[in-house]
Amino acid sequence: MRVIAKRMLREFWEKVPAARTALIEWHQRTEKADWHRPQDVKATFGRADPLLINGKHVVIFDILGNRYRLITTIIYSAGERTGIVYTREILTHKEYDQEQWKRRIG
Repeated sequence: MRVIAKRMLREFWEKVPAARTALIEWHQRTEKADWHRPQDVKATFGRADPLLINGKHVVIFDILGNRYRLITTIIYSAGERTGIVYTREILTHKEYDQEQWKRRIG
């Protein structure tokens, strides 16, 4: 999978250094993956939560023991085409629970 944009991850771990290792690991595992459907994501990250929000394939990843939520949209691999994972937001669990992020997916 191709991850866009690692910069968001880097900016977050610069603010929250404790999340650095977890985000780097997530990025490395994701770039090695070849996901064709949501079940493939679950096979790689058992605690990933695939959703369909506003017609977009969204996957929520627990980061650092569920302290943070990484929200992504995914265009799955198809045939020879490599899939793309767009990093959308990283939120605290409290911010995530407010569900305002759902309006920004679109």
